[in-house]
Amino acid sequence: MAEVKEKEISPGAVVAIGVGLGGIAVVGLAALAFARPPTPPSGEILESYWRLTAEEIHHPPSDPIPRETDYYMCFRIRNTGNTAVSFRMAFYIPPPEFGAGWRYSSPIELNPGQEGLIEWVFWAGAPPGAYTLTWYLFGDNEQVDSITITSYIS
Repeated sequence: MAEVKEKEISPGAVVAIGVGLGGIAVVGLAALAFARPPTPPSGEILESYWRLTAEEIHHPPSDPIPRETDYYMCFRIRNTGNTAVSFRMAFYIPPPEFGAGWRYSSPIELNPGQEGLIEWVFWAGAPPGAYTLTWYLFGDNEQVDSITITSYIS
C-alpha cells in the first residue's frame, strides 16, 4: 500500500493563494467591465445600376429597362466597419399588394474596407411606367444604409 505523507500548510500561504486568486478574479471582472461592446455592422451603398443579363453594359437607374426581359439590379457596396460582415440588399412590398413582405438578395461577406457587388436578377414584366422603390442594405441583419431609386420600364 502506498504511504500517505501529511504536509502542513501555513495559514499565510492559504491567505496568499486566496488573495492571488481573488486578484485574478478582480482583474478579470475589471477587464469585462471595461471591454468595448461589439461594434455594430456598418456599410454603405456606393453605386447602383442595372444591366441586362446577357450584356455587361452598366445603365444608370434613369435609363429605361426594356419590358419583358431579365435584368440585374446591381449595388456596389463597401464595409465601412472594423469587422467582417455579411451584407445583403432588400426591399419591402407593403400589404395588400401581391407578394407583400421583405425580399432579400443572396448575402456576400466583406472584410473591413472591402468593396463588393450584389447583383439581383429581376423580370421586367410590369406595364411600362416609372416605379419607385427603396432598397435597403443590411449588415448582419441590421439595416445600415438605403437608397430610393425610380426605375423606368419601357
